[in-house]
Amino acid sequence: MALIAGAFSVSAQAETLRVGMECTYAPFNYRTADGELTGYDVDVAKGVAGIIGADLEFVCQKWDGMIPALLANKFDLIVASMSITEKRRVKIDFSGPYRISVGRLVGKKERRLQYVQCRRLGERRRLGERRRFGERRRFGERGRLQGC
Repeated sequence: MALIAGAFSVSAQAETLRVGMECTYAPFNYRTADGELTGYDVDVAKGVAGIIGADLEFVCQKWDGMIPALLANKFDLIVASMSITEKRRVKIDFSGPYRISVGRLVGKKERRLQYVQCRRLGERRRLGERRRFGERRRFGERGRLQGC
């Protein structure tokens, strides 16, 4: 995921860096029971502010309005674990990644998670569900799913 800076021109002399995030996406950016904003993205934003010597103002924004709000100068920067897509790249600029994440299934060792959900042409199957002709899909070398 990358830091996003559409019109990001905050310098070391900046007084306040306004950071847009959802504020409801645990464990990345969410509020604790006592209302404090916390999470991985919050820590990243604090680190950026520390590097450039700026104070922070967090601006909570619904996900669908995140990019329009950045373009409307509602905040200076998005820190919200947003993936880079070509459609997004046309409108906004991205930093290098600040987080690399790979999803994994987790279970007890005796479960031997060999079979996974596979998406192919919109088709979904449950763990270990038989495919047509009785065939199953398994992990191959390096954990890549075979046959999807």
